[in-house]
Amino acid sequence: MKKQLLVVALAGLFLAGCQTTTALVPEKVEATPQLQKAIHNYTKDNKTDYKVAYADLNNDGIQDSIVLLEGAEWCGSGGCTMLVYEGLPSGDYKLASSSTVASAPIYVLEQTSNGWSDLSVYSTGKGQVVMKWGGSGYPSNPSLQPTLIIDNKTVKPAIPDIKIP
Repeated sequence: MKKQLLVVALAGLFLAGCQTTTALVPEKVEATPQLQKAIHNYTKDNKTDYKVAYADLNNDGIQDSIVLLEGAEWCGSGGCTMLVYEGLPSGDYKLASSSTVASAPIYVLEQTSNGWSDLSVYSTGKGQVVMKWGGSGYPSNPSLQPTLIIDNKTVKPAIPDIKIP
């Protein structure tokens, strides 16, 4: 089964409280076989649905991937499992981080922590929160992270809203 993916392109900047984010415009594209393999290695099946966005998160010139798994096995009342894959020069992807209870929209922030872009994910009960790279990954539980106030501008996030089962 072919997966439809979202690729993100830099569309502009907007203010988010004291932080800035990159407005990203999603486009549907086919998954690379390498990314499909990496996701399937994590999920242990090829039936799991997911949404994907590409962005160079670690400023190495190679597109990394943000993956939001979907379905009852990966989502609960608080959100879904979010995976971040580091893009490698070979074209393969290495799992860099996993977080539970994450929801769309997901934003890539301009601010960095330990060489990786900060992310903002939606956390049920808190709203948008900031996820900072801690040296070995993003926080595993977004609901424990600080809230990010985004001003009222129209933007297209890396991964837009999805329905949680």
